[in-house]
Amino acid sequence: MDSKLMRQIGVAATLILGILGTVYAIITLIRDRGGLIETATGVLDYGDAMFGSVTANAIVIILISFGLLFVSWRLYLSLKRLAKPEQSVPVKYRELPPKQNNFGATFKALCKNKPALVGLILVLLLFAFAYIGPMFFPMQDALRISVKRLDPPSVEHWFGTDNLGRDYFARIVNGASVSLTMGFLPVGVSMLVGMLLGALAAYIGGWVDNLIMRICDIFACIPGILLSITLVAVLGTGLTNMLVAITITSIPGRIRFVRSVVLQVVGQDYIEAARCCGTKTLGLIFKHIVPNAFGPLLLNATSSIAGMIMLGAGLSFLGLGLEPPYPEWGSMLMDGRAHILTSPHMIYFPGIFLILSMLGFNLLGDGLRDVLDPKLKR
Repeated sequence: MDSKLMRQIGVAATLILGILGTVYAIITLIRDRGGLIETATGVLDYGDAMFGSVTANAIVIILISFGLLFVSWRLYLSLKRLAKPEQSVPVKYRELPPKQNNFGATFKALCKNKPALVGLILVLLLFAFAYIGPMFFPMQDALRISVKRLDPPSVEHWFGTDNLGRDYFARIVNGASVSLTMGFLPVGVSMLVGMLLGALAAYIGGWVDNLIMRICDIFACIPGILLSITLVAVLGTGLTNMLVAITITSIPGRIRFVRSVVLQVVGQDYIEAARCCGTKTLGLIFKHIVPNAFGPLLLNATSSIAGMIMLGAGLSFLGLGLEPPYPEWGSMLMDGRAHILTSPHMIYFPGIFLILSMLGFNLLGDGLRDVLDPKLKR
């Protein structure tokens, strides 16, 4: 098939998916805000408490939709370049080789790395489980109380039921989006703050560098889990406050890492050449420094997601996360602790999914490091 026709099909498909995803996310937010869930004990208002399973899902869908719209825009620009008439080139000039597709080469190298491929498959399955599964097993099934309490896995209830008779598979499915939110949101926000402050500290230096680093040293003296518990105790329990606490805890380490990476980039000749051409400080940081330091930052972010998921599960296990009766893997482990001998499935399934999520992100992070780190290619 002609490459131009394939790109046209790609533009249309990604544009349609992006628009449909955005509309679906907006409808979900409008429809589920202040909604009601019917349970065996009455009607439960979940409008303000469903940040993890409704608003977070909508945010992720919106981000994916914007990504698809961006891809369609890039494909459209490439089509415009293809549509331009080719100019005649003198014979004495040799044609330049075609520009290499770095993303395609990286993806091929990643697929050749078997552990990284396993990690990528696990991550994709986890995303499908978290954001497609609730369409078939909605939150109503996870909160519906029945008389079949502590039933083992069966055909009717694939993962059994908990101490209140709620379907455990539906709770695992709806708790997956909360765990992914606890992994991605703190890493994304802390990475943005770390790129800004770390790049400023490394490039400007002087008293700005000393001030930022001394503040990071103060936070580094406190263990991360202890600082998170303290912040949640001050802010109050709940998913939103726990996300804020995890994000604040991870920012100092991210700033130090970004600063160390940027210090290596600042000393390069092209940075000095851009400075001599009159490029301003913010232009140097965002146009030259941060893009060239993006590879190590991506590796660090990918490897940190698993740790953030485990930290959030640990706080939920202590009762500092999402308020009951809403599902989250860490709180489900806490609920199953009292029934570990009589109903071990309440411990097994949340633990298995936590292990698989950590394994997937760690394998994917190690594979990206093997592919993108130039020191390992030598």
